[in-house]
Amino acid sequence: MTPETPDITALKEQFLERLAGAAEELQVLLKEVHPADLAEWLLDLGAEGRWGVLKGLESEARAETLALAEDSVRAPLLERMSLEQLTEVVQELPADDVVDLLALVDDVVTEEVLRSVEAERAAGLRELSRYDPETAGGVMNSELVTVSADLRVGDAIKRIKIEGEEAEEGRGVFVVDEEGRPIGYLSDRQLITHSIHEDVAEVMAQPVSITSDADQEEAAGPVQHYQLEELAVVDAPGVLLGAIAARRATF
Repeated sequence: MTPETPDITALKEQFLERLAGAAEELQVLLKEVHPADLAEWLLDLGAEGRWGVLKGLESEARAETLALAEDSVRAPLLERMSLEQLTEVVQELPADDVVDLLALVDDVVTEEVLRSVEAERAAGLRELSRYDPETAGGVMNSELVTVSADLRVGDAIKRIKIEGEEAEEGRGVFVVDEEGRPIGYLSDRQLITHSIHEDVAEVMAQPVSITSDADQEEAAGPVQHYQLEELAVVDAPGVLLGAIAARRATF
């Protein structure tokens, strides 16, 4: 746990004070709190306090806070949430975080939630949940945007805008060959800094991959060694299945 700065400490004090006050005042303050800080502060609250905070959050912040919270905190909260609330969370988060959350609720509830989202996404989430949680496949995000090497950077950006609704914000794109094997990677920084007229093949970086059945702890090594934003996850023939973001590879 990192030391809190004076500003964060003061904000936490205000947060604890407003827990005992009007809900409207708490909701105003919650808009100023980062989900990572809030997820940590929930550890200091009782069950009812945690539930009151969760109800006061807007849908995006609620989803992000649950994604970052400890299982001991979020599991009881998920049990109290309505089908509508759970569906909102699923719609806000990337697939890897969604699978982690749904693993904490009853199977019947999981099926009800999956029936409430688009069929294509539900199928992808079901497929992702079949991987052993201790493997690379169990922590990867399968909702990716891929492009071919013969495109230009501008075309790749357009592809993201069209197909990237479910992809996690701030992540790049993998370049794949005709068989779906990763042959390159474009970070979000590369997409922004390079001319839209440049060829993807000329600016893409070499991807690094791991097989889906590898132990998830093996992902940390290459991510740290090569300073990767994302590690490609492939099947035995080398076809891209998903990716592990750097934040998920610090086991």
